[in-house]
Amino acid sequence: MKNLTAIFLFLLVYSCGNRHREDSKSSDMFFDINFEEALSNKKEISLAKAASNVEYIRLETTDSCLVRSVVRYFFTDSLIFISNRDHILKFSRDGRFLKKIGNPGRGPGEIDLIRIMSVLPDQRLIVVQKNVQRQLLSFYFARDRHHFKAMYNDTVYFEGGIKINPEYFLNMGKYRLPEELRPERLGPEQIQKFQDNSGRYYFATVHEASGKVFLGAHCYGKSPSRYVLFDKSDQKGTLLVNKEGDSKGFINDWDGGPDFWPIGSVNDDQVFMPVNVMAFKEMIKDNAAGASVKYPDKQKQLTEMASGMDISDNPVVMVVTMKSK
Repeated sequence: MKNLTAIFLFLLVYSCGNRHREDSKSSDMFFDINFEEALSNKKEISLAKAASNVEYIRLETTDSCLVRSVVRYFFTDSLIFISNRDHILKFSRDGRFLKKIGNPGRGPGEIDLIRIMSVLPDQRLIVVQKNVQRQLLSFYFARDRHHFKAMYNDTVYFEGGIKINPEYFLNMGKYRLPEELRPERLGPEQIQKFQDNSGRYYFATVHEASGKVFLGAHCYGKSPSRYVLFDKSDQKGTLLVNKEGDSKGFINDWDGGPDFWPIGSVNDDQVFMPVNVMAFKEMIKDNAAGASVKYPDKQKQLTEMASGMDISDNPVVMVVTMKSK
């Protein structure tokens, strides 16, 4: 049962001032996000229309802070932490490498594999959970409270004091994986049944910023992901598409950089997306001869930055401040 034992490692690693915390009580009513309905409401939305600011954080690259291909990012007001498999990388908000936290290994105080990690700025703590076979919950922080959903449960909950409260429901409709096809419920001789049907079903990842829910729907099979922007003010979901009808996120007419779909939130107004440098350089090159942009001077700066980067450099983190209604 060793692999099922949850071991928590609390690391006092940085200092930060107390932040003003607004009343976490919310008057929001429980609501549904209808995924099937949103798929029929296709729209191309430009980044210049949705955003009030775009910045690019070039993470410093040294032999001591190489970022792996599969990681998670955590932001505070002045710092960026990266869960880097068996250790944590600490960067300043402008991308300077500051510190490596944790030692790889299986001994006391060492980390063999980070499964779940949380940053608690007010407590000046990082919490690491390791030696868990499967991560069953996904979390995000918005409006001064934690939200979470189980892997197969499409209800998103939030913690409110001593209570766990339902906040909204992801109605995936016919795209929801049936219980009888969950791979962990199938024996070895039945797993082909899941594989044969996996292209029909999607699982959802969500987070919030500026009164909007960003819903990424990812196929269990090989079908492309779909990106839905749900506006909480008018309770409408929109499938973001490009001119070819592919769902790629926000079209970058801001500075000709990468088209944008956030993977997480920095705070209640900002969302982010890391970009591999090779892809970053290619997207800027491809967009250089494309449609006009709102800020040609920023496009020039971005092109110059990309030309000075090596494809082996750490990712560029794109941070977008969303407009609020």
